[in-house]
Amino acid sequence: MNLSKVSDLQVLNQFNQPDYGDPVEVLSPVEQRYDLDFVKDISSDSESREDFSRPLPPENVLFPSVKLRQIENAFVTDAFLTFDEEYVYTDTILKGGLGSFKHNDALNWSQQKISKTIDNISYEFQHESVLVVHNEGGGTWGHHLIQNFPKILFIKKHFPHIKIALPKGFCSLNMSQGKLLNAYGIDRDSIIPLSSNTSYLFKSVYILDFLFEPKSGFIHPWALDALRSVDILLENTHEVDRLFIKRLKKREIENRSEVEALLEQYHYQPFTQAHANLDSQIANWGRARSVVATLGSDMTNMVFLPDGASILSLSPDWFGDRFFFNLACAANINWFELRCGKVGKESESHQRFNNFFVDKPMLEQKIRDIGELAK
Repeated sequence: MNLSKVSDLQVLNQFNQPDYGDPVEVLSPVEQRYDLDFVKDISSDSESREDFSRPLPPENVLFPSVKLRQIENAFVTDAFLTFDEEYVYTDTILKGGLGSFKHNDALNWSQQKISKTIDNISYEFQHESVLVVHNEGGGTWGHHLIQNFPKILFIKKHFPHIKIALPKGFCSLNMSQGKLLNAYGIDRDSIIPLSSNTSYLFKSVYILDFLFEPKSGFIHPWALDALRSVDILLENTHEVDRLFIKRLKKREIENRSEVEALLEQYHYQPFTQAHANLDSQIANWGRARSVVATLGSDMTNMVFLPDGASILSLSPDWFGDRFFFNLACAANINWFELRCGKVGKESESHQRFNNFFVDKPMLEQKIRDIGELAK
């Protein structure tokens, strides 16, 4: 194969050529109806901006058919970007696969990524057929658990002969992503670990549509059910039904000690999530009836909460995100939210990571409201 002219590659995806890769429908379209009677209790402190609102999620979401495509003699770089002599297949990237990335932007971005590894080609797996599930957003827990990992579960259930390509780090038992494979019983022999600085040639690369509807921002019902099928009960998990998830890096609660003391009065057990304790995370969330957490990736674990549980999002005023709100709706979780407008220590990297203060009287009222709901 001649890969000398990366600049000549063109973008190919389901939007500009729907029939590429001989797509096979593997999951029929489904219209999902959501119960919008779940609690939506949103308040803002005195320093929050006044123009914030959370639109109601749709009552019905039409999930299109899910298709599986096969590309022969293709390369994969950085464990997710798929290409051959002519094309970059942008359905394997988050923005391209969900239709929000303009072709020229996707092409320029992809060519830059490929150029960094084009001189480091590996033929170690040239006789293997793999599914690409990772993407550029997959380094965060939310993207991986909700948008990437369900693809693995789907393929291993319906096409067990296809192997899975993953970044090497995501195969490690020192990482949550690696522990997740074990939690769901994924055979390690079916995983092919890839280095980020190498382009690998494969006999076939399979591309599965995202089990996620981008316009509504909702997880596919098949994916939600599959994630909730996990069953982990550990003897060393907290025998409590109320959790306070402590976030210790980026977007920290500036007055966390005061917040934690208040929550302990109401029997909320503090818990810090880390790569080392994924099993405990799943078990603790699976037992909880009420969880308090900072808006962000830690809240993705709400998929493990039982139906009708409640989550209180402590949300910095400057960080608006509908991903978790929609996830609560899909999972039938009551949504309480306290918007916090007082800035703490400012981040050197991005405003969304600024620390913030939580209004204690308003927090206490929210906790009481959750308690009343549970009666």
